[in-house]
Amino acid sequence: GGRCLFFRLVLVAAAAGGWGAALVGASCASPPTGGMLTVQANEAREVHSLDGLWTFKCDFLNVGLSHQWYLDPLPEPTLVMPVPASYNDIPNDNAIREHIGWVWYETYFRIPSSWSSKRIVLRFGSVHYYSEVWLDGANVMNHTGGHLPFETNITNAARAANPSHRFRLTVAVNNTLTPHTLPPGEIFIAGPSNSSSYPPGYTIQKTEFDFFNYAGIHRQVQLYTTSAQQWLDDLTILTDVEWGGAKTARVNVALSFLTDVLPSAFESPAEVRMLDAAGTEVAAAAAAVNASGYASTTLQLLSGQYTLWRPLDPYLYTLEVSVPGGDVYRQTFGIRTVAWTSSQFLINNEPFYFYGVDKHEDASIRGKGYDDVIFAKDMHMFQWLSLNAFRTSHYPYAEEMYYMADQLGIVIIAESPAVGMGEPMFFNEHSLNHHCDVMQEMIRRDKNHPSVVMWNLANEPLSSLAVAQPYFDTLAQFTRSIRPAGRPITIVESMDYDELNAAAFVDVICINRYYAWYTDPGSTDLVELQLTNDLNGWLAKYSKPLMVTEYGADTVEGLHGLPSVMFTEEFQVRFLAAYHRVFDSFRRDGRLVGELVWNYQDFRTQQSDTRVGGQNRKSVLTRDRAPKMAAHALRQRYRGLSGLECDPLEEALPCPVSAAASASAAHPLRRAMRVNDIL
Repeated sequence: GGRCLFFRLVLVAAAAGGWGAALVGASCASPPTGGMLTVQANEAREVHSLDGLWTFKCDFLNVGLSHQWYLDPLPEPTLVMPVPASYNDIPNDNAIREHIGWVWYETYFRIPSSWSSKRIVLRFGSVHYYSEVWLDGANVMNHTGGHLPFETNITNAARAANPSHRFRLTVAVNNTLTPHTLPPGEIFIAGPSNSSSYPPGYTIQKTEFDFFNYAGIHRQVQLYTTSAQQWLDDLTILTDVEWGGAKTARVNVALSFLTDVLPSAFESPAEVRMLDAAGTEVAAAAAAVNASGYASTTLQLLSGQYTLWRPLDPYLYTLEVSVPGGDVYRQTFGIRTVAWTSSQFLINNEPFYFYGVDKHEDASIRGKGYDDVIFAKDMHMFQWLSLNAFRTSHYPYAEEMYYMADQLGIVIIAESPAVGMGEPMFFNEHSLNHHCDVMQEMIRRDKNHPSVVMWNLANEPLSSLAVAQPYFDTLAQFTRSIRPAGRPITIVESMDYDELNAAAFVDVICINRYYAWYTDPGSTDLVELQLTNDLNGWLAKYSKPLMVTEYGADTVEGLHGLPSVMFTEEFQVRFLAAYHRVFDSFRRDGRLVGELVWNYQDFRTQQSDTRVGGQNRKSVLTRDRAPKMAAHALRQRYRGLSGLECDPLEEALPCPVSAAASASAAHPLRRAMRVNDIL
């Protein structure tokens, strides 16, 4: 029946068993293959958006699959739902907001007659969490995972239909989280033993992460075309500079082509051109395509012939790939290198210090759905704060964020959705294989962004568990085997240095710390002693770069008090200042490579007695992106670290870091944001 179809995503976990022993000597299965290039319109490719208002139905009884709702228009009653957006907060219905299981989307479209000779692809930017897709009742693809794109070729269906045919697109989405998903979760189903507290069958989604499990079609839905003869499926750009010699720069290009015809279509070489920011060609090559569709070439530039991509001072080139009579694709990139020593993080062979924020994709009403207005506001606030880095906590973000970071010279720590891994049952072979798939999907999408300088495998896992050791050992080895050269990997830890943890498997150690909040609440006078001893302990035990990736205090905007107490805006300022004093002592000695505050903006969480209004309020901005007092203090600090003067409009606040003391080169932050360069 319908409930069985729903729980097929839940009960599979029960068969896993033997969490620890099964992972000893485990290896990742073969990951997904093929590319996932950003959709773009150009002289060879066309794009049609399917965003807008779709028909929506919440499957309260989880019977839609067994009743085959995909074969016909969705049964009434239905609602109107915007795409992209999370569905949870849009209807005025708590039952929909808290629903666990299936929801259904439906829309209609026609294909332009001019596309009759083209290859036609249907693409979803992100659907949370599990999705099944039908075209006129025929299943065309399924996808597991809520934060990365997936697509399928619908050319045959388009050609078989009448030119004026109106296609019906149906999408079923399930938000259930199990021990095998990322992030993981558990499902509680009330039975006879719980009858005094819950009615029979009452279902609760249990998770160990601190943000709301928004669901729906979260990013763009698009149709796009390529040549059917030969098209670029994947593109990898790796840059290198001979720092110890003539400073010659090399741009290594790897291409993968596909075709719907015979391999003879690959006889034409691919033309590769490198264009500067003005569109002028600076290098070019013809790359022979072998019978398997692969090609590679290296473009070489002498010192003085190229400009580096630097944090806060970026320069972007465009790589243009074309095949005569076939496909054309353009990818922006920067020439920069990333390396690390036992104590330093190096960008372009110079020590780099991260200072910035963690954040969430979260906004009122929209939930985690991509929105141009929120995106633009965030980019302006990033510039206002004068930060140079952010972490995509706790999952891959929309592609637009990475392109804008490339433009602004803001560095990214790219994080997988492995958060809330706090139970032994979450470390199993099924989860490990899925985790490897997710890392592969994330890296293939984001590998060409100069802003991405590190891959994060997980946030605050319970790595002290014995079962977690082989899990992360295998995952780290796999990630190193597929990552393009030059980027380190990390796992953000909440464990102590003297506990079993995952530090041995990573290149850079990242830790989250909440002294004077979760421990010794309110006692900011203890931060210096406790945090100093903590950092020294990590440095003594591991010869690896160290950074603090979370620290913060819940703050209710508008709540004030002197003397300052927890939850007031004054306390948040005092709390951050205590941490900054410790950071500065380690930064000046070259013993710390970065600091990221938790969090950028307040965000929705599950309801609890510790979350006023159902929000985590540790951020320096409100959920609507208005600054709290701490945001102004943080801005002054980051301006100092950027080598900028203190803002005279904020002269009432101290400028705690002088330009001379900055560990980063002084570069102007404010740059023009050009929409045409994003995608």
